[in-house]
Amino acid sequence: MKKILFINTLYHPNIGGGAEIVLQAQAEGLKSKGYDIVILATKEKGDITFDFINEIKVYRAGIKNLYWPHKKESHNPISKLFWHLKDRYNPEMMEYLRYVINLEKPDLVMCHNLTGWTIATWEEVKKFNIPVFQILHDQYLLCLNSSMYKKSKICQKQCFLCNFMRQKFASKTTNVDVVIGVSRYILNKFVDNGYFSISRQEVIHNRLYMSNKRPLPTSTILHTPLRIGFIGTLSVVKGIDILIKAFKKTDINATLVIAGKGEVNYENYLRELALGDNRIQFIGYVDSNSFYSSIDLLIVPSLWNDTFPGVAIEACANNLAVIASKRGGLPEIIKDEINGILIEPTEESIHYSILFYYDNPSILEFHKQNSRKSVENLLNFNDMIQEYIDLIESYV
Repeated sequence: MKKILFINTLYHPNIGGGAEIVLQAQAEGLKSKGYDIVILATKEKGDITFDFINEIKVYRAGIKNLYWPHKKESHNPISKLFWHLKDRYNPEMMEYLRYVINLEKPDLVMCHNLTGWTIATWEEVKKFNIPVFQILHDQYLLCLNSSMYKKSKICQKQCFLCNFMRQKFASKTTNVDVVIGVSRYILNKFVDNGYFSISRQEVIHNRLYMSNKRPLPTSTILHTPLRIGFIGTLSVVKGIDILIKAFKKTDINATLVIAGKGEVNYENYLRELALGDNRIQFIGYVDSNSFYSSIDLLIVPSLWNDTFPGVAIEACANNLAVIASKRGGLPEIIKDEINGILIEPTEESIHYSILFYYDNPSILEFHKQNSRKSVENLLNFNDMIQEYIDLIESYV
């Protein structure tokens, strides 16, 4: 039985975002195929401990830095700067890694997000002559905030601070045997910046397991009012403020339902922005399946180059049309005039797209009819696991 060690910042029940959900699905999927799986994640403080999550052994090691970045508390700019300086390359964390490798003797190490572990991980693993895979979920290896989005615009290149903080990162990627992008966009982003020049390069899209197939509508008559939705973290890079402004300009019989939570000050700003229009509702955290079944149209107005947002796949799997930004990995999911409309995330474009669907219900219904079929290749979870198995077997 081949043993795989997964390394990530967090692991269930600590969920920071989609990477943790994908990691757990991969780990449990590979275990179901006969692999021995071990997880190494960080925790706020303390010596290394372990427990079992769904029969998978999970080690958690106290982070050796100024603070644990996943605790909801604010830090001053100087503290953040010193935290990031240490997070460039932290050999102190490697004693945990050596301990686990010596104890578990893995055949392969698969790295996901390395915040807290740092790129020292790659070099340490290679000292044991163990193959290293790196799975790319975001742009943290290029950018301190992982998004390459600053001052309300996409960074066309690294800023001075990110360039300084990421010195030699590209050269260190020579320790990685296989790099896997969860979208073509994210893989190309790193390759174009000189990363992973000698690594085997692959794209394996994240896939969802969707057993609750929602039936297609039986009529082309739209709901009254037209029900438009947004679901996700309420943050600046998601473009929700622009969506609200665009929607308020519409004079149509429609509602905009915003699901999710965010930083308190930003959420209050969004609520103030929506004042005066009782068609806009904030509903907080909700079950995503019931949310999708309650709307006609999803809008994903991302301002940053979102890597591969699962909400777009989920919406299509639930027979919804999607208006999405022509950015990041979204065009790998949303096909213009097939299952939705691709736009630049501006007030004018969002406003026009909403009105277009409102005035053309037959096109909206046509896109809804196409949606599920357009993402069928992203709904077969076993196909994703098999792609990972094929790669694993070629190295161990």
